[in-house]
Amino acid sequence: MEGVKVFDLEAAKAKKTVNELCVVHINAWTAARDEISGCINDYITALRRNNIKPEDFERISCLLGRLKPNAAIKAIKDATEDGGKLGGFAKYGGAICLIGSGERYERVRADCKVDGGGFGDIDDYAGTAYNYSTSYDRALRKCRAENGKDGKFRDYAFRIDRGRD
Repeated sequence: MEGVKVFDLEAAKAKKTVNELCVVHINAWTAARDEISGCINDYITALRRNNIKPEDFERISCLLGRLKPNAAIKAIKDATEDGGKLGGFAKYGGAICLIGSGERYERVRADCKVDGGGFGDIDDYAGTAYNYSTSYDRALRKCRAENGKDGKFRDYAFRIDRGRD
């Protein structure tokens, strides 16, 4: 095997050469392709089981182009687990694109699940957490107390942030 170049991920990141980083990205997607394909099939099946029309494949593939493989898998699995009740896969992917897939995302998802998606989709909650982080908790309490009579959760956060509430 003399003369065969072994790809070094850390060295590629250090060098930051476009070609080598593209290879890393392509290899990551290739490795995750089968899992993503299976997840998408599970997602579509779950939505059909709940009589919810899945987004067309164009929207799914467009979003897959914006997410890293692990984030795409997480978005698909979460949307499948929630049965599309908090918005479609694109909403989960949008939330992850905006605030990441860590602790903040899990908090937003939990809040949205408690409300059953009644005060907005998961990406509305993520957008509120991103844009109005200082008024997020107060707006959520007020929205829940009034049962959303003055609009969606983000509307409450906007008014609180602007000092109108």
